[in-house]
Amino acid sequence: MAKAYHMRLQKSGRFDVHATFAARAKRLDDATWREATFTVPHARVRRIEVVCDRTDLEVQFPNAMRVERRITNDQLILTALLGGEHPFIVRWKPQVQKLDAKLVLASDANVIATIQPGVMRLDTAMSYDISQGQASQIRLSVPTDLNITQVRGEHIRSWALGQSLGGGTRVLTIDLNRPQTHRYALHVLAERALPDLPGELNVPVLQPLGVMRASGHVAIGTNSAIQLLVEHTSGLAQIDAMAFPRVTTTAQGPPREIPTAKTFFYSYATPSYELRLQLDDIVPAFDAAHRVLVHLGEGEMTINAGFEVDVRDAPIRSITVEIPLGMVVAGVGGTLVEPDGYTVIDSDDPDTARAVEVHFKQPVLGRTVVQMRLELGRSPLDGPQVVDAPVVRGAQTQRGYLVVIADDEVKLDDPVVTNLRPVHTGSVPMRVPNAQHAYRFRDADWSLTLSATRRPAGIRLEAFHLISLGEGIAYHTVVLSYFITGSPVDQFQFEMTDPPEHIQFVGTDVRGWSAEDGQYTVNLHRKVIGDYNLAVEFTSRYDQEEAILIGDMAGGDVTSQGGYLVVASHMDLKFNAEAAVQREGENLFVIGRDDLPANYRLLVQAPILAAYKFLGLPPRQTAMVSMYDRTELLPALIEVTELITALNVHEDADVESVTTVRYKIKNASSQYLTLALPKGDQLWAARQVSTDADGNMTKRRILASLDAATGEVLIQIERRRNPNDPITIEVDYGRVHKGVKPTDELTLAAPLVGAPATFTAWWVGVPEKWGVVGRGGNMAADAREVETGDLSALLRVAGDAWWWGLIEARESMAALVGLAAMIAVLLSLLILRRAVVPDVAGLFVIIVMVYLTVLSVGQMSVSEVAPDDDAMRTIRFTQTLSPDITVPLSVQVRALPAWRMQISLLHVLVGGGLTVLCLVGSAMWRRRGAGEDPAERGFRASAGWTLLLALGLGFALHVAAQLARLPEVTRAGALLMTCGVPALLLGWYLRVGIARLARRPAAVASIVLAACLSVPGGCAVAAGADDVSVDQDWARDVRCTLTVGDDSVQIEMEVDVSCDDPITLPLIGRDTILMSDDQPHRYVSVVDEDGRHALRITRRGDYKLKLEFLSPLGRANADQSRRFGLAMPASLANTVELVVPDTGVEIRSPQAVRMTRSEAGGTTIARAMFAPGAPADFVWHPRARSVEREKPMFIAEVLTVVRFDTGLAEAHHQLKYQIAQGRSVIFGSAFRDR
Repeated sequence: MAKAYHMRLQKSGRFDVHATFAARAKRLDDATWREATFTVPHARVRRIEVVCDRTDLEVQFPNAMRVERRITNDQLILTALLGGEHPFIVRWKPQVQKLDAKLVLASDANVIATIQPGVMRLDTAMSYDISQGQASQIRLSVPTDLNITQVRGEHIRSWALGQSLGGGTRVLTIDLNRPQTHRYALHVLAERALPDLPGELNVPVLQPLGVMRASGHVAIGTNSAIQLLVEHTSGLAQIDAMAFPRVTTTAQGPPREIPTAKTFFYSYATPSYELRLQLDDIVPAFDAAHRVLVHLGEGEMTINAGFEVDVRDAPIRSITVEIPLGMVVAGVGGTLVEPDGYTVIDSDDPDTARAVEVHFKQPVLGRTVVQMRLELGRSPLDGPQVVDAPVVRGAQTQRGYLVVIADDEVKLDDPVVTNLRPVHTGSVPMRVPNAQHAYRFRDADWSLTLSATRRPAGIRLEAFHLISLGEGIAYHTVVLSYFITGSPVDQFQFEMTDPPEHIQFVGTDVRGWSAEDGQYTVNLHRKVIGDYNLAVEFTSRYDQEEAILIGDMAGGDVTSQGGYLVVASHMDLKFNAEAAVQREGENLFVIGRDDLPANYRLLVQAPILAAYKFLGLPPRQTAMVSMYDRTELLPALIEVTELITALNVHEDADVESVTTVRYKIKNASSQYLTLALPKGDQLWAARQVSTDADGNMTKRRILASLDAATGEVLIQIERRRNPNDPITIEVDYGRVHKGVKPTDELTLAAPLVGAPATFTAWWVGVPEKWGVVGRGGNMAADAREVETGDLSALLRVAGDAWWWGLIEARESMAALVGLAAMIAVLLSLLILRRAVVPDVAGLFVIIVMVYLTVLSVGQMSVSEVAPDDDAMRTIRFTQTLSPDITVPLSVQVRALPAWRMQISLLHVLVGGGLTVLCLVGSAMWRRRGAGEDPAERGFRASAGWTLLLALGLGFALHVAAQLARLPEVTRAGALLMTCGVPALLLGWYLRVGIARLARRPAAVASIVLAACLSVPGGCAVAAGADDVSVDQDWARDVRCTLTVGDDSVQIEMEVDVSCDDPITLPLIGRDTILMSDDQPHRYVSVVDEDGRHALRITRRGDYKLKLEFLSPLGRANADQSRRFGLAMPASLANTVELVVPDTGVEIRSPQAVRMTRSEAGGTTIARAMFAPGAPADFVWHPRARSVEREKPMFIAEVLTVVRFDTGLAEAHHQLKYQIAQGRSVIFGSAFRDR
C-alpha cells in the first residue's frame, strides 16, 4: 500500500468526489493485447464506463458483468458492473471485422460403393470448408431410389428426407444445433436394391446443395461373387488405388472398408457425374493342398488329413472328399466347418471309394482349412495295408505331403509307394515328432503299402522305499516308476522274503493282484507303455531293541532296477542299521538328505533318520530302533495375569476391596488351576471367558472346589489339542479390611498360583472425589501425570467478560452518547460546583461498571476448567516375570481426598496474597480519610471490603469448582468478580451516597440531566438490541429466479422468514452484487458476514423480502456447455427457476429433487426443487440429436435358406433391421400361404 493514493474525509456525510488519474498500459505476452490495471474504492455496486477514441477496438473486462457496447460520435463507449472486491482490469486490441456476408462453402466427398448380393451400399464421407458466413443447415440432393440408413456427424439436432421434388430426387435436410464457421465433417450411409442378374446399374449420386464447389473421389467394387463391368462413365477420371484417399470418421459405427475383390477408383470435379455398370454372376474355382499323416499303432491305423482350400472368384458352401477304401470317418473339423457338418455318401459298388461332403458355416471365399480323421477299425499288424490318396472333387490342382509314423512298440518295414517322391522328414511344412518316412506328391493319384510287426517289450524300474517309524509300527511305502519300451504290458511281478499281513497296490487301471509264496502279481485293465507309476503300502510291527527288516520288496521280470531307501520318523528315535542279508548283485550307498532327488524329498514329511541309494535289487536291511530319554514339560503356564481392584472408600469407615483376576493359561497336562487366596479374602465367582470368530466375548460360570487340607481353591480347566491355544479364566474375590481407614496404608496381595506367570498387570482404583497413590510392594508402579487445578481459568473468564463488555460498549451509539453526557456534566460541575465532582464521578464510574457487566454476562463461557481426575483415581502396577510361584504378588496403596491432590502450594500463596492485598488496601484507604465525614469514611471502607469480599468469594468458588468438577461454579466465581464488585458498590452507594447527594442540589440536577441525555440512547439500545449470531438459522421459504445473460446471471430472490429473536441469515456469496436496496425493511438489512451476503433481522416478526443480485457467469466450454452454481440459504422449502434466453437447450441439475422443463417465448425455463441446505447447480448446453423424439424409420433385409428333404421343405428366415431414425420400433412379419 506504499504506492497508492488515499482519500481522507474530515467529517461524516455524503460526498461527491471527482478525481483524474493516468494509468500506464502494458503489453501482454502475445504482444497483441494491452492491459491497464488499478484498484478503485470498494462499494456495493461499482459502475464503470470506458470511452475509446477508436471504434475498431476489441475490449475485454475480466470479472465484469453486463458489459454493453455502443458507438456515439465516432467513439466506442462500454459500460459494465464490477463486484465489490475485484480490481479494475481492462484489455484492448485492434478488432478484426467479421464479414456479414452470404454463406460460402465448398464440399469434398469420399464415396465407397460396395455391391453385395441383392443390394449396393453407399458410404459417403463429406467434408465442408466454410469460407465465410455460418452454416447451421446442410442440404443434399438424394435420388428417390436410394434409401438413407444413417446420418452421422457432430452437433446434429435432426435430419429429415423430404418429398420428391421431381426429376427423381429428394432433399436431405440436416439441422445443426451449433453454427459452423470453419470445417464440418458429415457421414451418410445409404443403400439401393440391385436388379436381377445379369443387368445394368446406374450408381446413385449424392449432390450437395448451396455449395460453391463440389468435388470428390469414388471407389466402387464388391467382395461377393458378382462380376463388375464398367459400361459408361461421364465426369469421372479413373485413378490408381494408391491415389484414393483413405478417410476415417470419428462417429460411432464400423470402420469404412474398401472392397478388396474387383474395385474401380475415380475422381470428379463436379457432382453431376454418371457411372453405369454391367453386373453378372461368377462361378467359383478352388485348389486343394494336402497334408496327410498316416499313424500305425498296435491296435489301430489312423489317417489325419488336412486340406487347405483356396477359393477364388465366388464363394462355395461345401466340398466333397473321396476317402480310401476300408477307412471310416472318425471326425471332420475346421474353423469354418459346422459342428458335425458332414455327410458320408456310400456307393453301391464295394470296390468304389466312399465320399464325404463337408458343409461350411458360411460362404467361403479365400483360404480355409478342413481337418479329417480316418480310422481303419482294426490292428494293422495282421498284414500289408494299402493306403490310397484322398481326393477333393472339383479341385483344379491337388498337391501336398505325406508323413508316416509308427508307435514305439511297432516295427515298420520300408513302404511300397506309387507316384510319391521321398523327402527328408524335416523338410515337410508340418512338424511331426518321430516321423519315420516323408513323401511329396503333385496329384492325388498316389498309393502306399505298409507292413508292420510288434516289437518285444523292455521294462526299467526305479523304486523309492519310504519307511515311517511310529510307536511300535513301521509304515512302508514303495513308489515304483516303470519305463516300458517295445511292447505294452498289463502285468507286473514282485517278490518279498517276509510277506506282510496286509498289503495294498495303488495305481491307474489296477484291476487286482494275487500272492503266492512271497510272489505278487498285479494285473491292469489295459496294456501300458512308456511311463507308469505304481505305489505299494504295507505295515510291520517292531519292539524296541529288536531288529526290523527294511527294503524287502523287489521287482520281477524287469530289465534293470535301482532306487532309493529312506527311514523317517517324527519321534525321537535312535536308528542303527546293519547289513544282515545280502542279495545277489546288491550295491548299497549311504547318502545325505541333499543328495536325495527333489521329487522324492517332497514325499517325506518327517525328519529323515537315514537315506540310501541302491543299484540293482533293493537291500534286505536290518536295523535297531530305540527311544531317547524324555524330560517332563511344564504342566501349565500363565501367559498374562490381569488384576483389577476397586476400593470402596468412605469417611470414618473400613476400606473394602473387590478384585477381579483374569488368567490366560496355556495348559499342557494340568487338570486343575490351584489358587491360594490371601488370608481374609473370600472367593465370589469363577468364570471361563471365550471369544468367537466375530470377536464377541461370552462368560461361562465354572465350579471351584476348596481343598480342606491345603486351603487351596481348585478350578477345573480343559486341556486343548493345541497347548499353545490359551484358556482365559476369570476369578472374583473380596474382603473388608478391618481397622483400615481411607488414609491409612493398605496392603493388597494377589492369589498364589501353582504355575509361573510371564507378565502381570494390576490396576487399583478408588471412587470419585478420591485419589490413590502407590507406596510399595514387590510390583513397580507406572508413572502417571496428575493435572492440578489452574487459578488462571478463573481470571481468564473474568478478564474475557470485561473485555467483551468494552468492545460491545464501543460499538454501541447509545453507550457513546451516554458517556459523552456524563463527561459534559462532570466538566460543567468542575466549573460551577467543584465540591460535588468526586461524588458524581464515583456514581458515574459505578454506572459504567454496571453497564459493562450487563453486556458481558451473556458472553461468559467456561470450558475445560476442571482437570480430568481419571489419572489420580487409578494407578497401575506391573511385573514382567514371576518365576517363583511360592511368593505372592503384593502392592501397597493409600487413598487421599481429591482436594489434597488438586490444591497445590501455588494456590495457597496466590489466594492468601490476594486476601492480604485487599486488607492492606482497605486499611490504607480508611486511614487516609481519618478526618473526613463518617459517611465518607464508611464509603471508602466499603470499597475495600467489597473488593475483598468479591475476590475471596470468587476464589473460594473456583476452588470448590476444582473439587466438585463443576465448571458452572467457576462461572459463578467469575460473575462475582465481574458483576459482584459494581453491584455491591452500587448497593452501598444507594444507602450512603444518596443521603450525601441529597444535601447538594447541584449534584442532583447534574445527575438528572445526565440521565435525561442517556435515556434516548438507552431506548435506542432496547429498540436495537444486539444481534445474536446463530450458527444455523432457517427461512420458511426461498424462491429464486435466475435469468441468464451473456456474462452474468440476474438473481431475483424472495425470502419468507419468521423469527422470535434477532437473527443473522446467510444468503449468497460475496462475489455477487446486490442490485436492490440494502435495507429492504425497517428492521432488516443486508450485510457482509464471513465472506457472504447475509440478512440481519433485529426484531422478531414475519418478513417477506424481495432481493436482487447479479452474479458473474463463466464462458462456455468447448462443447458450448455452461454451468452456474448457487449456494442456497438454509430454508425448509426452496424453489429455483432458471430462464435461458434460447430454445433447444438441454438443462440438467444433478442435485435437484424434482425438475421440470418447458419452452415459451423463445426461452427455456427449468423449475427445480432442492433439499434443504443443498446447493442449486445447473448445467445447460445446446440440445443434440434426440432419437427419442424422432419418428421411427428402419430398413429390413431378409435372408432365406430352404432345405429340401423327403416330403418336407425346411426354410430358415433371417430378418436384419437397420434403424435409420428413432428408437422405439415394433417389428412384425407377415407370412403368406402358397
